[in-house]
Amino acid sequence: MYQRTRVVALCAGAVVAIGLPGCGAADTTAGAAATSAGSTADADGSSAPATTPAVAEYGVPTTVAPDTDPTEVATDSPVAPGPGAPGDAGTGADVTVLITYADWDDASASVQAAAAVSGVIEDGGTCTLELSSGPDAASASGTGVADAASTSCGGLQVARADLGSGTWQAVVRYSSATSSGTSDPTEVVVP
Repeated sequence: MYQRTRVVALCAGAVVAIGLPGCGAADTTAGAAATSAGSTADADGSSAPATTPAVAEYGVPTTVAPDTDPTEVATDSPVAPGPGAPGDAGTGADVTVLITYADWDDASASVQAAAAVSGVIEDGGTCTLELSSGPDAASASGTGVADAASTSCGGLQVARADLGSGTWQAVVRYSSATSSGTSDPTEVVVP
């Protein structure tokens, strides 16, 4: 305990002996000079803050008049999206359909697929999974759902009863009153 008190006393003494920058008598006089330079005397001898900044030393406050004309603000007019842009209903615009998942699912004994439709954000379009293998074909449809940046086609599945074993080509098509598109094909192996 004696050691700790001694260390604290030595540190406090060093601070007093060295002084803290900006807290000495020199700053007090500089501060007074800056204050008097930054004020004006009225006829009755009282001082009032000047409206222009005074040259001051580091750490000495100055008075600055506020900007009285804050009328300049950003006022750009909105830009309307072009046909087929996200969120735009367009007029029969082509959209990009990207298969995000297509594979055989053992648990449900079906081919399952999902896709994202970029270029339109809307509910209610028709998503169709089409599978083909030689002369055989099968399909399943679902409803598109708007999400944050696209339209989602999820939960598309074709049951094993409609498919034979082998490699199938999967394509997802999207169509609505305003947009349509077809994905690139991807292969799915049915055991």
